Amino acid sequence: MKKCFFVPKFLRHMACAGIFLPLLMATTAQPSIAEESGPEVMTGPPVAATLNGKYTGLLQSFDCPGDIDVIGPLLDLGYYEGVWCDQAGVEGYWVYSYPTWYIWEELQPATAPSAGFKYGFLMASVECPEAAVEQGSFTDVGFAKEGELCGAMVPTGYRVYSGNNWYIWHRLNDPDVLSLEGHYGDLQQAVYCPAALEEHGPVHEAGEMEGPVCESESAPGHRVYMYPYWYTWGERS
Repeated sequence: MKKCFFVPKFLRHMACAGIFLPLLMATTAQPSIAEESGPEVMTGPPVAATLNGKYTGLLQSFDCPGDIDVIGPLLDLGYYEGVWCDQAGVEGYWVYSYPTWYIWEELQPATAPSAGFKYGFLMASVECPEAAVEQGSFTDVGFAKEGELCGAMVPTGYRVYSGNNWYIWHRLNDPDVLSLEGHYGDLQQAVYCPAALEEHGPVHEAGEMEGPVCESESAPGHRVYMYPYWYTWGERS
């Protein structure tokens, strides 16, 4: 893709005013993913490109790596249409997640059951109005192992109580959480490995390592387990 040097006025004004989203990850380049059959293995656009599920329905994408020098590694541009980087972009919600522009069809309203898109892939929900006495109208409980919840057996996952219901989610979406609040950067690989929970618990920093992970080939780097994935990072701050 030809490097683009022309920057429209609205981007120059935004750059001068500092009106950009905070960096969600040290890098948002798509990691390589080990072949696994687990649910919701991370394929397609990286999570950062959807802004944790804020946008859905991918309409178009095109690479423009040179834009990182102008707008940084991540930008939520909002609704837009036009020619950019020698590409005619369709109407939609534009997100730049280096090195690619993604154009999305729909803007999702913030939803309490997913804690504002913090969690993804709903596995179970349980109606439980009596829990409101203890939990209130909304509680983000976080990780919990499988067990009985309000008379029903629920799987291991991330629990949220909202609107008289328990919701159990399979994985974290939030890149800040996955990188331990920016402690790690330059994501190299993610390997689906729920079995590691028994040995390491829901969060475990293994340090700098090389060799296979969960019987899958893995790049060398700094490894962090965040249920149900092993993440290999290239950088540690």
